[in-house]
Amino acid sequence: MEDSISRKYLHQEIIIQFSRSALEGLEPLNLMDKAVNLVTATLQIEFGEVLEFLHGSEGFLMRSGIGWGDIVGKVIINQEDFPQAAQTLSSTRPVLIENFETNGRFSQTPFLKKRNIISGITCIIPGKKNSFGILGAHSLTPKVYTQDEINFVESICHVLSWAIRRKDTEEKLIHFAEELERNRDEVLKHSQKVSEINKSLELEITERKRAEAKTKESESRLDSVVNTAVDTIIVIDENGIIQLFNPAAERLFGYSTSEVFDQNVKILMPEPYKTEHDDYMNRYKETGKAHIIGIGREVIGLRKDKTTFDMDLAISEMNWRGNRVFLGIIRDISERNHARKQLEEYANNLEQMVRNRTEDLQKSIVQTNAAKNQIDAILKSIGDALIVTDNENCVTLMNKAAQDLFDKKLNDVINRPLEQVIQEKFLFEKFKTAISHPTNDFQFDFVLGEPLNKNQIIIQARTSKIKNSEGLKLGNVTTMNDVTKERAIDRMKTEFISTAAHEFQTPLTSIRGFSEILLTRDNIDSKDKTNYLTFIHEESQHLTTLVSDLLDLSKIESGQGFILNKRNCNILETIRSIIAIFEEQSEKHSFIVETSEKEILFSLDKEKMEGVFKNLYSNAIKYSPKGGEIKTVIKILESEIQFSIQDNGLGMSKDQVEKIFDKFYRADSSNTAIQGTGLGMTIVKYILEAHCGKIWIETELSKGTTIYFTIPN
Repeated sequence: MEDSISRKYLHQEIIIQFSRSALEGLEPLNLMDKAVNLVTATLQIEFGEVLEFLHGSEGFLMRSGIGWGDIVGKVIINQEDFPQAAQTLSSTRPVLIENFETNGRFSQTPFLKKRNIISGITCIIPGKKNSFGILGAHSLTPKVYTQDEINFVESICHVLSWAIRRKDTEEKLIHFAEELERNRDEVLKHSQKVSEINKSLELEITERKRAEAKTKESESRLDSVVNTAVDTIIVIDENGIIQLFNPAAERLFGYSTSEVFDQNVKILMPEPYKTEHDDYMNRYKETGKAHIIGIGREVIGLRKDKTTFDMDLAISEMNWRGNRVFLGIIRDISERNHARKQLEEYANNLEQMVRNRTEDLQKSIVQTNAAKNQIDAILKSIGDALIVTDNENCVTLMNKAAQDLFDKKLNDVINRPLEQVIQEKFLFEKFKTAISHPTNDFQFDFVLGEPLNKNQIIIQARTSKIKNSEGLKLGNVTTMNDVTKERAIDRMKTEFISTAAHEFQTPLTSIRGFSEILLTRDNIDSKDKTNYLTFIHEESQHLTTLVSDLLDLSKIESGQGFILNKRNCNILETIRSIIAIFEEQSEKHSFIVETSEKEILFSLDKEKMEGVFKNLYSNAIKYSPKGGEIKTVIKILESEIQFSIQDNGLGMSKDQVEKIFDKFYRADSSNTAIQGTGLGMTIVKYILEAHCGKIWIETELSKGTTIYFTIPN
């Protein structure tokens, strides 16, 4: 964070120094060289260039450059050879290429490939009407350009644009001044010519007829010059009375010649020039010393409509028609002065503009960081993985969950194609199909991990379109969540339905068969009838047990849990009575109870604990098909009673032990598996936990299983 702030202040300092160079009047070409040097040095890359757009040829001339060799200032570059610059010119926005080799928008042209250019940034240099050209920087290696670097290059472009436009304005002003000087010289030449004519008339005064003829000819020539002159010409006598007012003067001041003839020239002056004029004329007549005759100066003129304007005034003295007069040549310089003032104001305000721009940038950075932090906080709070892509399927955002899921860092894939995140080809095609699907909410599943790997996970993905306020598509957002457990439960439920259907079908078939015999046959002896009824009764009890298990599980999952009916009972007596029932049912198994106590009395729900022991003994018998010893050990500990039931049967693997308490799970779910719904151990665990007890298993394949559980005493 500190490094980022340091770079921002460094960028600002460089921009201010560059702006000062522009204000000091550094030539545009030198300023372009300095701009290229600053950009390449600051971004630490090898190539930099200023490309002037040639409107006639529709190509670029490299006015300044680093790393380009001898083509600078010589070769016109076609837009097809530099498509990045052409795109910048047409969009007037910065164009960033992190890697031409993986970029989908621009190909690496032979012109760029010849110089091994891999990445680059190009920004527009604005002009007054049309863009001047492009400022660019390029590197031999892939590079990600930060927003600070983009802002830095854009600021350099704006200062460079101002300097170019300023130079153009200055050249126009110089041309204007030169033209004014040329016209002034012409008027002075005319004035000198008039003086020469006047002298000629004085020398030939003795020859009146010739003199009058020559005078008329000279006056005619002078009138022609005065009337056709572009500049304003006014002639006044020694008292300041207007004697000549040419058409250009009429247009400039708004008076006709008849309105000002024989009027004091002060009518054309605002204060304080009006008062100063009388003093000047009197002082000149008394002393003969002139202050402005023969030189020019800027003064203010007053039009007929009382508006004022800036004008350049040049005065010369001459003899006209035998009298001393003063010839004034006037040019309106209002527009020139206005342009000069604007330029001065702009120059004076440039540094303040840079400071204001810097403050705006800092505020924008703060606001951007605040928005980014808010977005980061929201994304971090989302548990599901999330990837946002643009219309070209390039990644614009990934939250932490998505980065962990695909083992990719956002900085490594930002603004890069999605296939760099999802590198497995088949999975990428699924994503591509989903993103391009016309449906706004499209779902699909995919699997991560090697087949048969216990760490394999199932992911459910959902894609949605991102649209702006006008309904135009801006990209896609894909959310992903782990549904491995849900899919496993669905699979176990499917297996349970199949198992439960089988478990229900067998006793129901038997009940229906024996009940049909009892209903349809009259010659059944009492012994067979008793056996049939007993079998129907046992099968109905089996159905009752199945229904009871399902009801118990339903209550637990609905949040009702177990309602314990605790009372004091002798658990040792309960165990022995249950064992007696199983001994009658299975002659292959022998039951042993080891305890140092003659009776064990404590408070519990007797019926539910009977269900625990029946389930555990039933499992011990079922999973010891060859018979053998089933040992029950009871230990009275300091604060609890510990029970263990041990068999010498099939045993279980580590994976089976981890799932033994899952709903609908059976250690063997094949068609030849031992019957059961997969709910027994789940309900046993719930019953023991309801008594504040705990249960665990020690087992080994082919060496039997020991189930331990404790109940607080």
